[in-house]
Amino acid sequence: MTVPPSKSTVVDSDPNLQKLNVKGDVPRTFGIEFNFTVKPLDNKNVRLALAKSIDREAFAKVVLPGIGKATECWLAPGTPGYDASDCAAIKYDPAAAKQALAAAGFPNGQGFPELTLLVSNTPERKSVAEFIQKQFKDNLNINIKLELVDSKTRSSRYSNSQFELFYGGWQEDYHAPENWTPELSGTGGGNNQFKYSNPQLDALIKQAKFELDNTKRIALYKQMHKLLIDDVNGAWTDNRIRNWLYKSKVKNVVGNGQDSGWLGQFGIEKVEIAKE
Repeated sequence: MTVPPSKSTVVDSDPNLQKLNVKGDVPRTFGIEFNFTVKPLDNKNVRLALAKSIDREAFAKVVLPGIGKATECWLAPGTPGYDASDCAAIKYDPAAAKQALAAAGFPNGQGFPELTLLVSNTPERKSVAEFIQKQFKDNLNINIKLELVDSKTRSSRYSNSQFELFYGGWQEDYHAPENWTPELSGTGGGNNQFKYSNPQLDALIKQAKFELDNTKRIALYKQMHKLLIDDVNGAWTDNRIRNWLYKSKVKNVVGNGQDSGWLGQFGIEKVEIAKE
C-alpha cells in the first residue's frame, strides 16, 4: 500500500513499519514559479534574491519530512542532462541574496512591493507557503501575502497565468529532458504559464530538435538546463519521495521513476518473494 504523505513520519518512527517501507524517488520538481510579466519579477536580481533566500535543506526537513529532498535544479535527478553542479547559481546564500536585492534597487527590502503567493488550501501547501513567507521576511526583509484557494481555482488561475508567485512544478511524462524544457520554458510553450522567454534557449531548443546524435542532443539539453538555472527561471526547492509498505516476504524491490500506484508498477527491474 502507498503511505499517504501525511503519515510518512508515523511510518518512519515505527520500528516495525519502517522495515516494511520502501522509498522511491519521484521524477517531480517543485518550487516557486515567477510570473515574468509582473514587475519586479522581470528583474533577474530580484529572482536571484528570492531563490537564494530559501534554505532548502530546512524546507525539506521541516515541511516535507519523509516525502521531499532538497534541490536547486529544475531537472529531476537521473534525467539525462541532469548535473547538480549546474545548479549552484541559486544555492541558499542569505548574504548573496541581500546583495542581489540591493542591486535590484531594494536595499534591505526597502520599496519592495508586496507580492502574493498563490497556493492550494491544504495543510501541506499552507505549511509550504508559511515557510517561504518567513524565509523572505527573515532573509530579505520583504513581505509577501498568501492566497490560499481551492484546487479548482488554483488550476484555473495557473492555467491563465493569473498569479504573481506560485508554488508548483512538473512531473515527467517520459524519461527525457525535452519533456522538461520546450513546452515549459520555450517562448510560447503550451505549459509556459509563467511566460518565460529567452532567445538563447529558443535557439538551443531548435538545434536539439534536429540533432540526430543523441550524445550531442543531451549535451544541448544540459546546456539549456544550466542556462535556465543561471537565468533563475524559478526558485526550485524539492524533489518528491514516495513511500510504499510491502509485506515482509517481498524483498529487493527496484522500481523506476514512472511508477505511480506502487513501486515496481512499470517495468519491474527486480523483485523477490521470500519463503515465510
